[in-house]
Amino acid sequence: MKFSLFILIILFFANCSSRKHTASFYQQTDSLLQTSRLTVQTARIPESRADLSIPVATLKELPAGAAFIQKSGQATAKIRLLHDTLFVAATCDSLQELVYQYETTIEQLSKQTTQKEKNNQRNCKSGYIIIGFIIICALLYIFRKRWG
Repeated sequence: MKFSLFILIILFFANCSSRKHTASFYQQTDSLLQTSRLTVQTARIPESRADLSIPVATLKELPAGAAFIQKSGQATAKIRLLHDTLFVAATCDSLQELVYQYETTIEQLSKQTTQKEKNNQRNCKSGYIIIGFIIICALLYIFRKRWG
């Protein structure tokens, strides 16, 4: 009987096996960060000047409705004689140049997370132990009957 009990204990511990459970978790996250900046600046434009020199004798010979016009860049000078009056007009196109500067910064951030979990568990399969015990008992009974 002691021998049967010894074999039963050996089978009990042999049937308890170590079971490893491994769970892996992998996460990859890509994120995009875009920063835009628009800058508007007024730029300095060099001056334009229109000079007009006309002798007085030429002004008297000017037909009615006619005018002397001088244009240089954005500046315009206009002289005309109407009856006994001299009209002088000077204009300059209004200038304001806006400089647009567009700056974009794109940063790509990549975040990777790796996590692994390992769980070691002992799992005894009691069903196999009972079946093994019954088989061992049957074999021992048969051996004792034949040789014993």
